[in-house]
Amino acid sequence: MIKVRNLWFILGAILVVGLIALVSAQTITLIFSDGFEAADFATVWTSNVAYERQSALENTDGGGTWSIEVNGNVADVTMEITNAQNVTNQTTCNLTSRIHIETAFDGGEYICMDYSYDGGATWNLDTGSDGGIGGLCQDGNVDAEGVWRTVYHEIPNAAGNETLKYRFRTTVSGTQEDGYIDNVNLTCTYNNPPNMTNVTGSHVTIKGGDTITFYANTTSNGVNDSEADSLTLY
Repeated sequence: MIKVRNLWFILGAILVVGLIALVSAQTITLIFSDGFEAADFATVWTSNVAYERQSALENTDGGGTWSIEVNGNVADVTMEITNAQNVTNQTTCNLTSRIHIETAFDGGEYICMDYSYDGGATWNLDTGSDGGIGGLCQDGNVDAEGVWRTVYHEIPNAAGNETLKYRFRTTVSGTQEDGYIDNVNLTCTYNNPPNMTNVTGSHVTIKGGDTITFYANTTSNGVNDSEADSLTLY
């Protein structure tokens, strides 16, 4: 006779093996990266003339030689990625950069990151800045000034998007008030399809794509139930 407690043990073991075999792995992919070391700024980015590639070492982050300087006395001028990013095979995306604003930045002055799902036709544009909340902006008199800061944002609803774009937007009133941008990165997570590995038992090898049938009332199918009992599961 097959006892129910043994059957639950067998089914539980099968389920555990199945779950282990079907777990999908996540792959983190670097979609875009720019530390501005290459002399291709005018090609990779479309920007207002206030944004300039410069090599002042004290205004460069992460050990590189170059960064982008944005010169003051501007209102919502932008530096936009020229080519939209295709992230159709990704599930979530994170946009990060390093931003430095000088200590002369006042309240209401900022460097912000924006993103667009439709190739730049519309943007997630906040009202002014994020006021130090949300990770999209570096705000004068709110965020740390005179130092490099990582600005990070997880872009929602990025999955399946073919025209993802992002940009930097700056407002600052004084001609001697400058900001700097460096090390822009877009990373996305991709869920790999489940990979069914072969599971070998005493009677059969089960592999991906097979149909599994359980028998409980005949010895001819590998279940030792000599009394041919019927089983009812609740």
